[in-house]
Amino acid sequence: ALECAQVDGEARAAGVSLFSGLHIPASHATLPSCVSPATIRIMETKGFKAGKIKASSNPAAALERLTMLASMVPSWRWRLDFNGSLDGNEALQFWKSLPHHLKSRIDFIEDPCPFSVPGWERLVNAGMPLALDMGTDTEHQPSITADLPVTRIVKPAREATPGDLNDPPVFTTVMDHPVGQLWAVYQAADYYRDALPTEIPLCGLCTHLLFEPDPFIDQMGGMNPQVAVPAGTGLGFDGMLEALPWKKL
Repeated sequence: ALECAQVDGEARAAGVSLFSGLHIPASHATLPSCVSPATIRIMETKGFKAGKIKASSNPAAALERLTMLASMVPSWRWRLDFNGSLDGNEALQFWKSLPHHLKSRIDFIEDPCPFSVPGWERLVNAGMPLALDMGTDTEHQPSITADLPVTRIVKPAREATPGDLNDPPVFTTVMDHPVGQLWAVYQAADYYRDALPTEIPLCGLCTHLLFEPDPFIDQMGGMNPQVAVPAGTGLGFDGMLEALPWKKL
């Protein structure tokens, strides 16, 4: 938060937008459990090419939901996040239970079970594409071996972007205030500043679509896989932020 405030403040003082000259990475559609079939089909027409769902600790229910959603948009790829709710055997069994036509559409399965090198090596050997969200517990972050192919999920609101990544990371927000969401958008765009479009993976930056509209949310764009960055200096929202009732603590 302090780094965000400092970088944003310096840009505002200089009278420049942090997004000037940057390309905003496209994102997957983050689908809550209440999403309707109509909404998913609208997202497809608006250009979304992948969906991400939070999977429950019930593998059978997760498979049922994935099967149902995937049937609605046959061209989409999929990302599942179990938040470490399975054990290693359950994770392996879930992967084995997926029919081939679904396996071929999975970008990654994020945190299927708590990380361990032997446990995740077993999943990799079974063909499961894995993604890891390190979270905020820096004291107990696991050591990732260089030869273990894992997509790194980076949440700029919780950590600095690691400098030793072998594969392109997927930047996501933590669904905080729009200013915080735009910090993640900026970090992703800045990280991929010199990358070719084909080198940039779909990120998870469109979480503003999960919120009830408000004046801040409205400026981040509608149903589109690319966030619309607001005009102004720094991260934007100049006039709206100035109009808030600030109090010095």
